[in-house]
Amino acid sequence: MFGSRDGQDVMVRDDEGLPAVSVTITPIGSDNEDVAGEVAALLKEQYATGGDQEGDDAE
Repeated sequence: MFGSRDGQDVMVRDDEGLPAVSVTITPIGSDNEDVAGEVAALLKEQYATGGDQEGDDAE
């Protein structure tokens, strides 16, 4: 898993048999310097818990 602060690219690798996911993020504002790494962690957690399930609210 990696995040790129300048490129805003995130890749969640298939480290644990999970589907590989690649997304591009466009952060808004100066408070989002580490947003790529945070999103990578959230994506990995989402896949580890079974993916998007009906009725789940995004946080």
